[in-house]
Amino acid sequence: MKASNRLVKSVVLVLGVFLLVGVRWNVNRRVPGAGRLRAGSSRRLDIFGTDDRRVVSDATLFPYSAVGLLRWSEDRFCTASLIGSRFVVSAAECVLTPDGKKRPSTFDKPEFVVGYGESTTSDGSGAEKKTAKVVKVHKQSDFWEKWTQETYVILELDKALGESHGILSLPTLDELDQSLGSTPVQIVGFDEEAKDESTASLKFAKCTCYFPTSFNGSQFMLHHDCDTSATGSPGSPLLVRYANMETYIIGLHSNAIGSTTIETETKTFPKYSNSVANRGVLGPFIQKHMEALKNTTTSSSNSSTTDASSSSSGHSVTESSSSGYDIDNREAEHSKDRDTDTTGSESVQDAAKEARTLSPTTAYACIGAVGFAWACILFIALKHLGTPTLCAREGDLVPPPAEAPIVVSAS
Repeated sequence: MKASNRLVKSVVLVLGVFLLVGVRWNVNRRVPGAGRLRAGSSRRLDIFGTDDRRVVSDATLFPYSAVGLLRWSEDRFCTASLIGSRFVVSAAECVLTPDGKKRPSTFDKPEFVVGYGESTTSDGSGAEKKTAKVVKVHKQSDFWEKWTQETYVILELDKALGESHGILSLPTLDELDQSLGSTPVQIVGFDEEAKDESTASLKFAKCTCYFPTSFNGSQFMLHHDCDTSATGSPGSPLLVRYANMETYIIGLHSNAIGSTTIETETKTFPKYSNSVANRGVLGPFIQKHMEALKNTTTSSSNSSTTDASSSSSGHSVTESSSSGYDIDNREAEHSKDRDTDTTGSESVQDAAKEARTLSPTTAYACIGAVGFAWACILFIALKHLGTPTLCAREGDLVPPPAEAPIVVSAS
């Protein structure tokens, strides 16, 4: 009987553990940002095998013309891509600190530069260099409020460089076919030579992008085996040309993962694996954010046409949009309550709420409720097993009373 009780207890405990683990795994799959890497498990940026990157022969040709250098400060250079006439996208680590605060800039205003470095044209002449100032930062968390880590930023410029250099498209989730688990891509960006304009050049390489289903990752993340560098490469787009001959950014390179912590300088690793890989964010999640910003910009522009004073500025987005950090007013932004990070416009936040599947708060509340329910079940089961038997069925062996009288028969 005791052995049977112990077996029942063990089964109940094992079932409870399996249920909690299953719910936790499901949350990691459904909640953007859940199940992040443990502290110390992140690594910097890798070259797999030999460095396959080559210099772009003509940086004035699209799509290369839409990729430029983000100069956030004198010691921080990253790649950025035009995704709107006045918008570029880059990796969050170029602009934000690990806790989501905007990094200080050594420039009056950070710069986005096309035609940077030794980029040439097909006739051997240098590509024309054009610079735009960053006037506003739209954080990922302005739109995806429940993501637990920042992976990308959308930056607003003071010049419409997209009108002259082209705009790269972002696919929707329906347009992005992830059924095969991976797809060939071309990465375009800068490397550590971006620090020196005299030697810097835009480079590209053919490589493979892996979708979340192939490495059991969060729905917005990707892995890839493209060669990258610690400086210059973050923010590099992963490009694919679809059958309609339109070039899309299906992903954005951000950083890397590995089994051990690696120093910040560029490292070489023999080959890609699910545990040692470069990673980034899928383009459709940036597309949703950008679509909301465009809608906000359109509505702001329409309203500003009735206001002569605001229309004279020539930049309705900066004047009318409440979303993101305004570079012109950085001191005022620092004085605000920055712990909330709820600077997105109302329309942007509404669109984000529709796109979310399950918030971490709700998910962990569900886990707590399930755990409490199993604790109640376990308590009742143990209490029941510990209750002495009041009656016995026919044929059961019932021990005699502790003080059973001894009957002696008379002879």
